[in-house]
Amino acid sequence: MKKQLFALLVLLALLLAGCQESPPAVTTAPPAIQPPETAPTTAATAAPEAEDVSIYPFRQAMVETPQVFAAAYFGYADTIDSDDPVDPFAVMGEQAPQLCADLPFLLGIPDEHIVGERYGELFCIVPRDPNATVAVNRGIWNESSEVYDYTDVIYRSEKGDPILLFCNNAGWEPDTQVVITESDGTSVTWYPRINRLRWVDTLRNDAGEALLWDFTPYVETLRREHESCLDSHWDYPTVSDLFGADWSYGFGEDSYQVTFRDDVCDVRWTDGTENHEYPDAPWQLDYAEGYAILTIDFEEFAGVKRYNVLIHRELELLYIAMDISDESIEIGWDSLYQWLTPAEILIPPPEDMVGTWELAWTEVEGYRNEDDPGNQTVMITTDGAGLYWIDFIDRDFSDWSYRGKELVVFPEALYYHCRNDQWSATVNYVNAFGTEYSLTVLDDGTLLMQQAWEMEGAPMVSYSCFRRAE
Repeated sequence: MKKQLFALLVLLALLLAGCQESPPAVTTAPPAIQPPETAPTTAATAAPEAEDVSIYPFRQAMVETPQVFAAAYFGYADTIDSDDPVDPFAVMGEQAPQLCADLPFLLGIPDEHIVGERYGELFCIVPRDPNATVAVNRGIWNESSEVYDYTDVIYRSEKGDPILLFCNNAGWEPDTQVVITESDGTSVTWYPRINRLRWVDTLRNDAGEALLWDFTPYVETLRREHESCLDSHWDYPTVSDLFGADWSYGFGEDSYQVTFRDDVCDVRWTDGTENHEYPDAPWQLDYAEGYAILTIDFEEFAGVKRYNVLIHRELELLYIAMDISDESIEIGWDSLYQWLTPAEILIPPPEDMVGTWELAWTEVEGYRNEDDPGNQTVMITTDGAGLYWIDFIDRDFSDWSYRGKELVVFPEALYYHCRNDQWSATVNYVNAFGTEYSLTVLDDGTLLMQQAWEMEGAPMVSYSCFRRAE
């Protein structure tokens, strides 16, 4: 669990949510097992005579595990520069030459087992059971329900031969369904796609065990991407490039931020609806042949982590990936996001609170209501020397109104990733629901007020957005 939160955390960005384990470790060759002559023969492990010998130990690596099939992702293939269909073997050989050398059966998959329109995301799928039934169904977009109906059968085989599948050529939503049914009746359904961390989207049973062995050659593909960046005006960052800078990705449920200061950095991330922070993590930047290595020490939380980094100063982008310099890559939860941009949020100073504000909307426990102008009014004044006072007028509930209450400014966030993590102000006022309200001014010029209270012992929170009165 800590490992999972870390990756999301270290995105400076990463992450996803839920309490999931990392998929199986990436390898370009399956674990050592008994050779076909001495291995026990079962319906799920027998080696067909015509089958490439390299697939037998590959399948054996999944025996006595929950894994029903293996899958690898070879990137997005298109025909932009040619009218000819994509050659999947050329793509695989270019993206992962070592994997193809280790597993020769990959380049021997016959045409009748190449599924799809020869463009889009390219996956290789290998059932564990050579006698499994494999069905591939293409989704038909349902305009009324706005989801795919997987009713168009584009491939079906009573043998569990490896297949190459082109899919997801029209967007993020998976447009293809794969159903694998083994000889003993074990059946799994998978919707091939890569997740937001650019790993193969895994599949798990109710116990959280992986039903899919991800054998994608991440070390090879990340190394090639790294080298491609170096050829495209990317450079190694210096300490001064990182020092004093905020780098971030997104907002809300999919947001990450890292701030480098002196020899420590602060990392914040959102895991679903929960906000997290790991402050004061020691960091350093070193250089190896062909790589700039960022090291972050999360101490007892996740230990020392290393990342390859590049910078594009003109575009103000930071490339961050797992440490591929020594091939110590772990899949799933230890990746920083790539293509981070500087956090260019102009935080309004506390004095921007001064003025008259009218309620625009209120959200309580996820339910948002637009408000009538003037229903609630906030007036904030200052003496110009750092002291602030607030008048709150509620037109419908006059008993909740108050005047002349002092606002106290603190150098901390109202809540993380509200787009003002620099300061907040607090006013204490006793009413039927609580004793404290917190305020801040967002970068879009709105005044945000948060209130926390208890209702019948349950914690409650509300958010109210005020806009300046015209």
